[in-house]
Amino acid sequence: MPLSEALISISEMTKLVNRNRQTLWSWWNTGKFPSPILQNGKTLGWRESDYIEWLRRNQAQVSVERQVRKAC
Repeated sequence: MPLSEALISISEMTKLVNRNRQTLWSWWNTGKFPSPILQNGKTLGWRESDYIEWLRRNQAQVSVERQVRKAC
């Protein structure tokens, strides 16, 4: 991780995705969400770049699902 890359805390992430901690852990355990990292041996969070990439993938998936629903 580059030194300048931001780390998003658990509490910040719950606000960004509008879900609680349990949902984040469930998504992570099922491979639906990026893995958190441990920084300095004590701070748990997500790389900003991992979150942005997750957003891109999921926005594309939602767009395809909407198009499929419209076609049916």
